[in-house]
Amino acid sequence: MSGRRSRRRGSDRTIPTLVLIAGVAIIVVAAFGSAGAGSASFDTAQVDRNGAVNVTDDASAAHALDTADAVHVNATEPLVNVTNRLGTDVTVTVGLRDDSTHIGDLVVGDTVAGNETSFGLAAGATQTVEIEIANDSTLSTETVYFHVNASGNGIEVTAPDRSVPVN
Repeated sequence: MSGRRSRRRGSDRTIPTLVLIAGVAIIVVAAFGSAGAGSASFDTAQVDRNGAVNVTDDASAAHALDTADAVHVNATEPLVNVTNRLGTDVTVTVGLRDDSTHIGDLVVGDTVAGNETSFGLAAGATQTVEIEIANDSTLSTETVYFHVNASGNGIEVTAPDRSVPVN
């Protein structure tokens, strides 16, 4: 028995052959397998983005608002002074909120405007918007709610839900 030789069939060649086949398969898949897979690029994209930044109080803002401390029954008094610090001419709209339209009418200069008024405002200029309130003592516990918006060349700012108490 000591003279018998044991033979292994192909065990020395099997592992290198499998490695070679696997390597070739990887190369083929890498070279040709992704050829059918789509790739794409784009020139432009439209992405919605919303941003809101509070940087200062109303009186110091670029769209500066100086609201009255209070307004009074049976009087026409300043409601808000709007100063344009935006660096460009704008159109300003001041409007009473729906739940405040019964309190009074907005007045700009000598013009009674009703619930909403719009006017041009040059860079650096200030415009006073008044409110005319009737002689109705039931209004003395109300609050006037309003908005002030401005728009110009490439700019739009909003100041919603400002308020002033009625005394």
